[in-house]
Amino acid sequence: MGLFDSISNLVHNALGSEAGQVAGPLMQSLEEQGVGGLGGLTAQFEQSGLGAHIASWTGGQGLPIDADTVQQVLGQPAVQAVAAKLGIDPQQAS
Repeated sequence: MGLFDSISNLVHNALGSEAGQVAGPLMQSLEEQGVGGLGGLTAQFEQSGLGAHIASWTGGQGLPIDADTVQQVLGQPAVQAVAAKLGIDPQQAS
């Protein structure tokens, strides 16, 4: 399973049937915030010492990660932008 599939599964688990409508805007919002798509997302996690998490998600094991860690990796502006685009709370976006 690839990283995008893993992210899609995480989104699907969090949002249920609305997940299909979320993946595109989620990635678009991250790109607008300078994350740079999947490659940039991977790089940010690796630079934050969370390369094992990325590897686990691409390998299908999916190590857990908490919302605070996601916010630290992506930054509050990116998380807030994603939340605004999706119409959800920033904590839920994380």
